Amino acid sequence: MVRFCAGNEFYAKIWILSKYGNADHLLSTIKNSFNVWATEETLGRLVGGLAPIFRQDKMTDDLKTIVEGANNKSALEILRFHESLRQDATAYKTMRSYLTNRNPSLPLKISHPKFLMPLSVLQGFAISEEERAKLIKLHHTAFLDGFYSQRLTPLI
Repeated sequence: MVRFCAGNEFYAKIWILSKYGNADHLLSTIKNSFNVWATEETLGRLVGGLAPIFRQDKMTDDLKTIVEGANNKSALEILRFHESLRQDATAYKTMRSYLTNRNPSLPLKISHPKFLMPLSVLQGFAISEEERAKLIKLHHTAFLDGFYSQRLTPLI
């Protein structure tokens, strides 16, 4: 029961910090909660999914070091997934259908976890300028949110 509560607390902290904090805040929480997430598949995926935030804040190596040290397979897979979205046009093409579908039930038409995927794509150069422009135009409502706008603006 204690482990379950700690996992939920960690999940909530990461979720909030991933939107309203920065990589420094996230790294501190990840380090302080290492024993909570390091052996948990779902929490590992959550940590690996933070890759675009760490990349943009120029702290990618810090995230890689702690994820590799945890040897959490799920965290490593998601970290590599985000790297492939940035670097590999084939990876983008595989995910394109998902990334180009908006969610009409959400005010910004995109969920927070899904936002992190186009953020990875836009941080790289695996897609053409035309495809980048389409992706930005498609998710233009994300610019209405201060956090998303702050993350996206330097990439356009």
